[in-house]
Amino acid sequence: MDKSLYMDKDSYYLAALCAAGGLGRPGILQAMEAVGSAEALFFADEAALVELGFQDKQISSFLAARRLDLPQRLERFCERQGVQLLTIFSYGYPETLKHIADPPLVLYVLGELPVYSYAVAMVGSRECTDYGLKASAYFGKGLAARGIPIVSGGARGIDTAAHEACLAAGGKTIAVLGSGLDVAYPRANKELFRRITEQGAVVTEYAPGTPPLAFNFPARNRIVVGLSQAVLVVEAKQKSGALITAHIAADEGRDVYAVPGNIFTGTSLGCHDLIRKGVKPVDRVEDILEDYQDWLAARQYRGVEQNLFAPDDGFEERIFAKQSKKTFNNTNKAKERQLEATRQSRLLAQTPTAQKIYAIFKDEALGFDEIIELSGENFTTVSMAVLDLQVAELIQDEGMQRYRRI
Repeated sequence: MDKSLYMDKDSYYLAALCAAGGLGRPGILQAMEAVGSAEALFFADEAALVELGFQDKQISSFLAARRLDLPQRLERFCERQGVQLLTIFSYGYPETLKHIADPPLVLYVLGELPVYSYAVAMVGSRECTDYGLKASAYFGKGLAARGIPIVSGGARGIDTAAHEACLAAGGKTIAVLGSGLDVAYPRANKELFRRITEQGAVVTEYAPGTPPLAFNFPARNRIVVGLSQAVLVVEAKQKSGALITAHIAADEGRDVYAVPGNIFTGTSLGCHDLIRKGVKPVDRVEDILEDYQDWLAARQYRGVEQNLFAPDDGFEERIFAKQSKKTFNNTNKAKERQLEATRQSRLLAQTPTAQKIYAIFKDEALGFDEIIELSGENFTTVSMAVLDLQVAELIQDEGMQRYRRI
């Protein structure tokens, strides 16, 4: 199928398929290949969806959520709000994002994605200290002053400090939301998001009206990583969503850095854990810039065009794979025993509900609806427990809201 023939015409149908949910990103792509367009798949009836190989639960979920006017509603929203809709087939869709393990099929972009070859994601705790805010501002300003865009999640705390410092330095910044573009979260950052659109972009994979549900944020983190070439963890406790981002970054072959913190407050113990595992500690902007220059020199030596949106020849993955393997190599038996002890300790620290949900997991991945059904708990309770278990590195998201024990 010639994707160039339908990517413009089908953009809003593909967005509607994602917004309705149920079919899953890989399933959508395979089915589009079979039927020829997103529009044809969007209007497919139950029999056709069965023929395409979708499971009963997927079909019932999709058909229940499908609204036939949804593509037109999404188009009107984008036109009225000045939002650019990029699909994975669109010109301008970031090439490095396209090559992560589970790339978003659509991106809603408010503002303008800067063209760059190298960006740093800055992540950390929402409940940060003055030290964390100061460190975030220092690195955000220092990197931005050298022309390096800052990517973060738009949350309060470390994220906000990084965005603000970048804007103050006249730099480019990208905020990746875990909600629809019309749902400012946190509300206090509504004005910040407006200013970001003037010097960068606010982006999300979620359709307008999507609330900031707990399980959206670990999924959001993969986009933060995909838009960056390095990730800096500024301040993070042992149970922190920033650690999920760090591990995604390592799996995706990005450089990971951590800022050392106060040993007495516990607010940087997550950073210290990363450093013990081999992540490079940094206390000055030059620590990152030195690696950036090596990265840049290696690409120039190979004649790779310096543009995030240029075709990816796989060189980045080869550059970073060695570092990723070195950083998180826990294959010997002694470390396995230590990991098991750590796992049990983390499990004991969880709520009784989270422990109950963890016990449901065996060898196979479970979908979110299956977890609700097997646990007998409600949607909100399961959402919070699943997020806690991910932060504790007891389960991992395999995409399409399916989770597996680590």
